[in-house]
Amino acid sequence: MKPVKNRFFCKDCGKIKMLFETEKKAENFIKFNSEEIEEESGFKPERTYFCIACNGWHVTHTKENLNTKSKTEKLLDFYNYEIEQKALRKTQQQAFRKEQKALELAQKKEQETQEHARKIEDLEKSLNKVEKYIARLEKPKDSKAKCIEMLNEAFVELENVKSTRIVFKKSEQRIKIAEEKLNYLQKKIEQIIVIYPHRKNELEYTSEQLECQALLLAKKKEEALIHTQKVEDLKKCLNRLEKCIEILDNLDNLKYSEEYKNKYIEIFNEAFIELEKAKSADVVFKKSRQRIQIAKAKFIILSSKYKQ
Repeated sequence: MKPVKNRFFCKDCGKIKMLFETEKKAENFIKFNSEEIEEESGFKPERTYFCIACNGWHVTHTKENLNTKSKTEKLLDFYNYEIEQKALRKTQQQAFRKEQKALELAQKKEQETQEHARKIEDLEKSLNKVEKYIARLEKPKDSKAKCIEMLNEAFVELENVKSTRIVFKKSEQRIKIAEEKLNYLQKKIEQIIVIYPHRKNELEYTSEQLECQALLLAKKKEEALIHTQKVEDLKKCLNRLEKCIEILDNLDNLKYSEEYKNKYIEIFNEAFIELEKAKSADVVFKKSRQRIQIAKAKFIILSSKYKQ
């Protein structure tokens, strides 16, 4: 008599099937019950096969077909295919992001190179301008007042070149030579009394006039140095202000706690002081006003959040 307790619904074929734990039990079932089953149903069990869905052995009257896959096998194949595609997409995305990052770095490097080249070109022009002034002052054909004016302009250009702190081929040597020549020409112009032969009623400079010209020249040189120092101080002030705002942004993104309260207040006060210094500065440079406006707007936003 064939067993009836081990009948289960197979999800793979969608039918109620006999389920056996081992292949041997399934074969014994065919051996002892195949004739009885054929008499009842007209179909004789021919073979056993392992079912992945049921994790056991079934019997069937159909002959083995090696090319046919079960639903579970097809589902597993599809699942494995999706995993492979997901891994492939992830690899492609990583490669794309890596390529984009490399492209951005290359573009940034190119922009920095172009900016550096532009600065060097501007410095080259300034140095050429200084050297032209020196050449004209070494063989003067102008009035002494004009020579003093050119000397002042040459000193201003030279200070601008030195304040940038950018070097290029032989730039340091050229700056040193230009500075030495300008100092020498300054002394020479202060000492020599100029007579204009092409003017009929021109008088010689008196010692008081020469002293006045020397003081005026020294004052303009000092003003140029002071202006350069103020610009440097404003740049440092703006850098500190932007750094404080960046730190406040990072602290603001963290969950508020007493641990960060004192640090937040300290940096907030420091940023306020730096902002007031930048606003009260009496000098400007490239994009300084824009940077001050941006920092002021960010500070107002942070101030409102701090009050809350």
